[in-house]
Amino acid sequence: MWSTLVLPNTATVNRIPFASATNTWSDSANLAYDGTDFLLGSGTRARMDGQNRFRHLNSIAVAKATAAQTGIAFTTWATINFGGEDVDTDNIHDNVTNNSRLTLPLAGKWLICASIYTDISGITTPTKLAVRLLVNGSTATTYGYMDLSTNIPTDPGLSTSAVISVSATDYVELQAIVLGAAGTWATALGGSSIVRFSAFYIGE
Repeated sequence: MWSTLVLPNTATVNRIPFASATNTWSDSANLAYDGTDFLLGSGTRARMDGQNRFRHLNSIAVAKATAAQTGIAFTTWATINFGGEDVDTDNIHDNVTNNSRLTLPLAGKWLICASIYTDISGITTPTKLAVRLLVNGSTATTYGYMDLSTNIPTDPGLSTSAVISVSATDYVELQAIVLGAAGTWATALGGSSIVRFSAFYIGE
């Protein structure tokens, strides 16, 4: 005979049963039900049988440029600043302190994506535009570049992405460089829908 388990629609559930060989029970500090969702305690993880854990898969930040970044010297890697966010679930981006950084709160693997839109009209004979992701201010990973030796645009855009493994509170930054004979260059004007810097937690 089948029986039906009825869970009360309340946030004060004391114990929730779960399937096990011994039909044991879990304490509400580790597993609770609020009427809509099952709530895991801070030290509890969840995963599909035989699969990677999927806790915190909604940890996302998308930072955006809100102003032009002018006066950047050519032939020198420049760290790109971001003055706002489209979304930030876990205070990954800080507009006030070190706004070039995405500080990753969870250890594991993150998908990092970046795109820029540049104004290089101040560069004499530009030859190459490149971007890279920098981890903790020192470890460069995942370069992207564009050869500007022919059909030179004055406002090229470029993007890159990578899956990186980090420890909790490691941070990533986006850097760009333009090679040429002389001059200065600027990132895209603020408000451009192209200049974005994103982090997505994808698991352990």
